[in-house]
Amino acid sequence: MKNAGAACGLALLGVGWIVGEANGQEAARPGPATQPGPATQAGDSSGAGVAVYAAAFFADSRPNTAFDMVQRTPAFSFNGGDAQVRGLSGAAGNVLIDGRPHTSKAVTLQDALSRIPASQVVRVDIIRGGAGGVDMMGFAVVANVVRATTEETQFIGQADARAFIDPGAPDFGLRMEGSRRSGAWLFVGAVEGRRNRAFDGEGLIARTGPTGATIDSGRFHSSVIDRTLNANAGLEYRGEDTVLRSNIGVELRRGDREDIALFAVPEHFALDEDADELELGANLEQALAPGWTGRVDALQTLTQTSRTAGRIGRQATIESENGESILRAIVGLRLNESMRVEAGVEGAFNFLDQASTLTSANANVRVEEVRTQPSVTMNWRAAPSLSLEFGARYENSTISQTGDTESERSFSFFKPRAIAAWTVAEGKQVRVRAEREVRQLDFADFAASSGESAGEAAAGNAALSPEHAWVYEAAFETALWERSALVFTYKHEEVEDVLDYVPISETTDARGSIGDGARDIFTLDMKVTLDRFGIRGGRLDVQPIYYTSEATDPFTGAEREISGPQQSQWRGRINLYLDRPELKSTFAFESYIGFRDRLSRIDQVQTTLQPFFYMAWWEWAPFADTTIRATLSNIGVRQQFRERLVYSGQRGEAPLAYVEERKLGRGPALQIRVRKTY
Repeated sequence: MKNAGAACGLALLGVGWIVGEANGQEAARPGPATQPGPATQAGDSSGAGVAVYAAAFFADSRPNTAFDMVQRTPAFSFNGGDAQVRGLSGAAGNVLIDGRPHTSKAVTLQDALSRIPASQVVRVDIIRGGAGGVDMMGFAVVANVVRATTEETQFIGQADARAFIDPGAPDFGLRMEGSRRSGAWLFVGAVEGRRNRAFDGEGLIARTGPTGATIDSGRFHSSVIDRTLNANAGLEYRGEDTVLRSNIGVELRRGDREDIALFAVPEHFALDEDADELELGANLEQALAPGWTGRVDALQTLTQTSRTAGRIGRQATIESENGESILRAIVGLRLNESMRVEAGVEGAFNFLDQASTLTSANANVRVEEVRTQPSVTMNWRAAPSLSLEFGARYENSTISQTGDTESERSFSFFKPRAIAAWTVAEGKQVRVRAEREVRQLDFADFAASSGESAGEAAAGNAALSPEHAWVYEAAFETALWERSALVFTYKHEEVEDVLDYVPISETTDARGSIGDGARDIFTLDMKVTLDRFGIRGGRLDVQPIYYTSEATDPFTGAEREISGPQQSQWRGRINLYLDRPELKSTFAFESYIGFRDRLSRIDQVQTTLQPFFYMAWWEWAPFADTTIRATLSNIGVRQQFRERLVYSGQRGEAPLAYVEERKLGRGPALQIRVRKTY
């Protein structure tokens, strides 16, 4: 990780120099001046606290979609939300579409924005601190993509293919999407098929004993191939006082994984997975009386999965079905121009039904959860430079399990939230947030599974408790010069019931609570234009992130990092873009900071290292309705390292048996994508 640290250090030095330069000159606000915009059903996105970026602002970079425009908006970091969180309240990301949150879980927010052609976007509003009573969804800053309402029919076709330098079949994808707006009605739909070599690498693997003597070594091959077919459609009606939306989505996914270690006695791990997903959603917004609005959201998801996994000769089959049903009702009242209150209730039913040939604990189970959550939120612009949000939710849930284990438990959590945004000066803002969050349990952790990374089986745990945390966040945003801004964010989490691996017998472990812990995240987000430095049309996007975490290891009693990606390490990106309108082209070089991922189990500690990796692309728009992008990824050879410390029994009690080291390389790949609008 020395390279990552050095690169981030250089980036931070560069930031310091740039800020110093900006402080020596008059700093302008990012983008166009704040100006009023039209009202939406969700609230008036006008007045103080809203920076308006008209479509013309993005013209030089020739965006294809609304997502491209959001990504190029100064002082804004896209957050796509998390489809795995509880219900709808915390699942949405930080972008509104026509003033309304994205409510689908099958179609990600990024995909939804990518399906909106840039030609249909009137402007992008950056809303800070709940300006005008807009639904901020728990974020201090949100973007609002405002679409044109003119009647239009549009079809977009996209085809891409990716070939690797290494031998193997190429990747490919075909996509067709269309939209039709007629009067108050809008129809959108898309169909896509894709084959993707998610990973395909060759390398060496070796096992050494405690003294360093070689036990075995050989070649190693890992291959992961996904094939997906999905289709979705949405229908929207927008009346004077009513907005009605519905959507349906279907996805068929087939995946294969194969790990082969050519030891003296070869080891072969294989995974075959078939998954079929269905989502149905609808929501209704209605003006009830002057100042009053009502909203009802409904969502139903169903997934059927069949998995065969394990080492050749001792594979297990797992058949499962899971689903989520959600109904939410919200009533809002705009008291005056500076204050809005909302009250609502959300109910949800989740389930998992699994049958398998595994012999581990809880191999055959049915898990059900019934959850209710009333809530109240108030947005208040206390002063032209100060916006406040106060909210509270009370979650009550009951989780029952039948099958190999019979149990029933209930949980209650009070979840307050407070957010403040203070504009301290022109182009400078301070934001703070304090909130209690409860993470959604993965029902798969209740049931036994067959491990994918090294072929180990994990038992299920009927005694799981939701991880919950007090979250404290502070951010400082400052304009640098035109179209340039910097945001520094610090987030601290006091975590209770940290989910990690715990022993459930002398020889097996499962996901469970390891007690209390803490996480800290430092983020610097800088987007700057480089014209003043003599690089015409240049844009720099720098986002280094530093994670640290701490918890108590349940096997050894020692303090360590929490398993997973949020450990003591740098992550992020350093990307450079060059817009050349006279060539109808954009050139880019993107570099991504490597990462470390550590997993601590009962008899082993597995650490995966991914160094820096790079890609470059050129996008050319020979015609107004056609774009061609050529991407060279994995520049050089993208390496991945993995180390496993394997013990003869439980860690902390048994001695080290062997150390396994694996090094995989994946060569460069060239991808060509053609996108045409009809």
